[in-house]
Amino acid sequence: MELIKIDEKYFLHKKVQNILMVVTTANTDFGIHPKFDNYKENMDFIKKSFGLSEIYTVSQTHSDIVHVCDEDFVSRVEGDGLITTQKNRAVGVFTADCVPIFLFDENKGIVSAVHSGWKGVYNEIFLNAIDIFIQKYNSKAEDITIYIGPHNMKCCYEIQDDLREKFLNHHRFKNNPNIFYGNNLNMIECIKNSVVSKGILEQNINLINYCTHCSNDVKFYSYRRDKESLNRIFSFIFIN
Repeated sequence: MELIKIDEKYFLHKKVQNILMVVTTANTDFGIHPKFDNYKENMDFIKKSFGLSEIYTVSQTHSDIVHVCDEDFVSRVEGDGLITTQKNRAVGVFTADCVPIFLFDENKGIVSAVHSGWKGVYNEIFLNAIDIFIQKYNSKAEDITIYIGPHNMKCCYEIQDDLREKFLNHHRFKNNPNIFYGNNLNMIECIKNSVVSKGILEQNINLINYCTHCSNDVKFYSYRRDKESLNRIFSFIFIN
């Protein structure tokens, strides 16, 4: 992704045909959270900067719920994933160590943003998004592209023994020796395992290679590093 600057604010930005993916950064102070007084102001800034008529979000609960955003969709319903086919209307998720995942089918004109902490990875929320692509919109698995966004990577994501055992006994991950680096969980490897099982091509799985906890060249908000902060990264995708 390319680092771009808009009015003293820095964003990671990637365009694939007419689909754009954007991730806010902490290179300058631009933390976004629905509880902040300037939340609407910041979201309006994003709308104006990227020519958006709407930004859809959900009230994230570490669930496996994915919503289709049509004209009647009301933002902030509970869930952790969103899908839209509408042009210039973004779907986005808030993270601060969890994984933001972008999915899209450029042939069908479908985009999705998914929030996935360890619970979402364990429960494979992204497979629910893929199922909607295939069942509702007749996507072919081999036409779906995935970008795994900045998160607390295996270099920094140490977990407790009980959670380690939980993942080691997962029906899909238990035979993969690469899901752990010592006691550090590799969520990228888990996500790859899951989506490949749905027929996603390995060459269509991409990594936005930044760790929220230790990245220096591009900075991000990290819950583990800054537990008292409500600042969040906002990752969004839209069709232009």
